[in-house]
Amino acid sequence: MNDANDQSTSSELINRARALLEAISDPELPMLSIADLGILRDIRPYQGGVEVLMLPTYPGCPALDMIALEINAALTAAGIFPVKITMVTTFTWTTDLMSSDALHKLSAAGIAPPERNKPVVCPKCLSPSVEEINPFGATACRAIWRCTSCGEGFDRFRCH
Repeated sequence: MNDANDQSTSSELINRARALLEAISDPELPMLSIADLGILRDIRPYQGGVEVLMLPTYPGCPALDMIALEINAALTAAGIFPVKITMVTTFTWTTDLMSSDALHKLSAAGIAPPERNKPVVCPKCLSPSVEEINPFGATACRAIWRCTSCGEGFDRFRCH
């Protein structure tokens, strides 16, 4: 009987933690949550609190420390502790892990989403007449493009 109650309590705790963490935004792309990006991999019971498994978008990502601080702050403020944050290194993050919602949010923010095997289109006027201006954008995951139809510049999230 205690095992069933413990599992129910653990499940409720995990669900509460997930709801809190799905609201945490990426510092470099505030329109996206860490769940949208696919870097929030799992939440597990841990010594009465939770262990959060995160998959870095790339080694040395400067946003990781900030995200870990925000995770810890959100969970402890909600009375969920201890919090253990573990970086998953068994496989590499790719843009394929991003949710379809993330792609729509990027586009709505004026950033061309990373879509494999699809031509890049201007997120403002949807024209396919675009050109890459600089492979180095504001962050390591973006490049700078320009639409030759409407003349607007925009970022494109690189496929990884």
